[in-house]
Amino acid sequence: MTNALDQLIQIIPDHPALRLMHFVDATTPLIDKLATLTVLRNYEYQLLCLDSTLAASLSQQYTTVHEIKVRPITLDRSRYHLQAKLYDFVFVEASVEEKEHFVKTVYGAMKNAANIFILLSAEDTGEIETWRNVLEGNFFVAFSAFELDDTLQVVSAKKMHGWGG
Repeated sequence: MTNALDQLIQIIPDHPALRLMHFVDATTPLIDKLATLTVLRNYEYQLLCLDSTLAASLSQQYTTVHEIKVRPITLDRSRYHLQAKLYDFVFVEASVEEKEHFVKTVYGAMKNAANIFILLSAEDTGEIETWRNVLEGNFFVAFSAFELDDTLQVVSAKKMHGWGG
């Protein structure tokens, strides 16, 4: 899976001042990969943890890295971002029950033409069509779903400039 994740993060261009947002409910290999990329390229990485114990642990792990901000969060919030900062790439590895609310809320945290990547277990093939309907119904375009490796599939879409809310 490590090589597959390396291929996934290659989509992030080497541009200055990019912002990454990542939703997790467990420790994953992607966290370290995005953290390493953040430090290497001086990005900003907002790591949003659905579990407060995990947030505390990751916050301690990255306490000396000022580009990485770890926050505990609940998905029922009205906003996911702070200080009106908008993000270029959003990664979702957490389980999302209320997809409609999540997509509407994360939309406001994303820059125009930003990408969202939802990582799902290979067994969750039924989730793909659900995500497609919710994303397309909330002004996301360029929907795609693909296998990353034998264990993971990725749903991706783009927030389109000038569309919707």
